[in-house]
Amino acid sequence: ISASTEVRQYGMLLCFICGSLYATERALTERSTRWAIIQGLFLLGALLTNYTAPVVIISLDLYVLLRCLLDGIPSRILFTIGAAQLVLAAVLGWLYFDHVRQSTVFSPASLFYLRQSYYVSASETLLRFSWRALFGTFAYMVSRKWAILSMVACLTGFAALLSGRTKAGRLSALLIVFPFAMGLATAIYQVFPFVGSRHQTYLLPFLAASFSAAFTWIPRSLAAPLLLLGVAFAPYWAARNPPDNNPRLMPIGEMKAAIEYIDQTIPHDAPLFMDRESRLVLTYYLGRNDLSQDTSLAHLLGNEERLGGHRILASGGSVWSFSPDEVLAQVNESAASFGVSTRAPVWIISVAWPQSESLASQLAVQGQRNAKEFGAISVIRTMRN
Repeated sequence: ISASTEVRQYGMLLCFICGSLYATERALTERSTRWAIIQGLFLLGALLTNYTAPVVIISLDLYVLLRCLLDGIPSRILFTIGAAQLVLAAVLGWLYFDHVRQSTVFSPASLFYLRQSYYVSASETLLRFSWRALFGTFAYMVSRKWAILSMVACLTGFAALLSGRTKAGRLSALLIVFPFAMGLATAIYQVFPFVGSRHQTYLLPFLAASFSAAFTWIPRSLAAPLLLLGVAFAPYWAARNPPDNNPRLMPIGEMKAAIEYIDQTIPHDAPLFMDRESRLVLTYYLGRNDLSQDTSLAHLLGNEERLGGHRILASGGSVWSFSPDEVLAQVNESAASFGVSTRAPVWIISVAWPQSESLASQLAVQGQRNAKEFGAISVIRTMRN
């Protein structure tokens, strides 16, 4: 529920993943060519929906390969599944060379905020990263305070599948493990992020399956009451655990007042600086009618751009969020690189997503600097040193 409330493609991705899992089981148990074709179509839909789909596809391929080796599958099913995999490989190649390599969304400048989601041998050991990645994954999925308990529940479900307590075959235990192991491996080799974020939404069906299997350890007399309790608790859980993409809510009146102040106070040719998180917000509120912003790369390349008619001097993607200790030095350095005259007035805007205090309230008061605050939004006028 939480994943699908984001205005993104994760709801569709989960739909295609669950459809492919269901079709896989029908194809293998019923020896059905039709369901093997449907499985391939679902996987194709997942691949065309989100870039993390290859993790699930490879995991499912490993599971199918083991089922084929151990259970024996008719050649027509193997041929159908193999043909589907060739189509998926061709589509993946086309996406990579025609889309991924050509898109700035996948450039290092765009993805720098994910750097903590990859393993870097110089900064931590492999064991420490693996623990951080797995704990962060479960913390994101169920909240940090329940992370350890959910990890125990997942292992309990894995044990239930492996011991044959469920109607599913023992190999289903590997189907639960493969996506986690594959996702962790992609982070170790710096292919996909894996430290607890929306980029791991593909794990939700497998996590749910492990939790479901864990219930087989519960005595039958308690099953119905616990199920009813879970149904009653689910709405509360969903309401109390919204997506963490940006949990802070700001009054719209503060933003309207800030935009009005910017338009009336800051000359359109005055140098204006903002960090990347502020630009993400102001692209809509300050430049909402400027369609060129949909394809503008100036903020990634460190170039000058126009946003809502104002002159924005970008910092090349190096500053995600201004800090009070560094912002003045960062702005002075950027202003010098753009040729702004010494002692010339410059403006700084900060929306301050995660901070509890506005940027302006954390800066020392000086005669040559003044600031206007609109809640957490700061509009600061200072002089270039």
